[in-house]
Amino acid sequence: MNNWVFHQLQILLCSFSAKTPIIKLFKIIILVLSVTLAIGGVLFFAKDSVDPPIARKDVNQYKGNLQTYYKSLDQTNKPTEKDRIFDNILNKIDIYVAEDKIKPKEGNRQMKELTRRYSTWLLKRSFNTFAGSEWKDDELSYMQGAISKLYNLTDFSRKYPFSRSTMDSLKLVESIISDYNYAWSLANAVSYSDLAQASSTISEAQSLAEREYLSNCTKLVSSLKAVKSKMAESHYNFVNRQVESLSNYRDYYYDQYYFKNTIVSEVQQYITEYENNAENLYGTAKNVSNLWDKAELYCDRANSYFNDNYYNNYYNGNYYSPW
Repeated sequence: MNNWVFHQLQILLCSFSAKTPIIKLFKIIILVLSVTLAIGGVLFFAKDSVDPPIARKDVNQYKGNLQTYYKSLDQTNKPTEKDRIFDNILNKIDIYVAEDKIKPKEGNRQMKELTRRYSTWLLKRSFNTFAGSEWKDDELSYMQGAISKLYNLTDFSRKYPFSRSTMDSLKLVESIISDYNYAWSLANAVSYSDLAQASSTISEAQSLAEREYLSNCTKLVSSLKAVKSKMAESHYNFVNRQVESLSNYRDYYYDQYYFKNTIVSEVQQYITEYENNAENLYGTAKNVSNLWDKAELYCDRANSYFNDNYYNNYYNGNYYSPW
């Protein structure tokens, strides 16, 4: 700008001859400077007015309130407090949408944010528990209740307000807890019924003890490993009860054939089955000589009882013969 003014003055001066009156020349110079300053002023202020004023964004105070609650939600790790704040935020979102303080679309976004924060905390807490050596039943129950609460949520579009990956993780937590409960029921209810059942129960207990996550719980693993020895004891007791059932021979006086050919035969089979399979199945086996001895004793008593009663009946005029 200064170069332009200087150039214009040079042209003006050159246009005058030496005879030009000084006063007239001076007036012309003043006029040129005045015009120049006026133009410069216009250009200066025009520069400042080129940029349009920045429009202020409207701030929704209700969304701001929710952000404050989110901070409180993140700051606590106590389940009861976490749930209280979660329920409070959820209620706020419902009210804000109902009163048109935020739109349903924004309500959906806020519900996703809420469940994201809550589920992230819940999943971290769950897998920290699964990584530990001691699992508390009340903690597992809390997890199940919290997951159930999330499953019951839908946004204002009737959709789950959390991602598919979150859903998969929640289902994994449920599956681990279900396996845990089943494993305890298996470990606490060991009872022999037949060889196939005994073998499958032992194999299943071993598989559960080695399963990911469950293998971290020392108390459960110890109980599952004890299933084999418990089954061995249950098997022996089962056979012993069958042998003791022969002591009820008096109940079979009128069906002695069934007693001798069915009951006695089954008891012999049970003893032989234990004798031939216990060592391979359980790694240990009890001596069954005493079982054979008791079975023989009860059979001898049964024969004496049947024969004595037959002859007594015969001589008393009762010609019933059970044989």
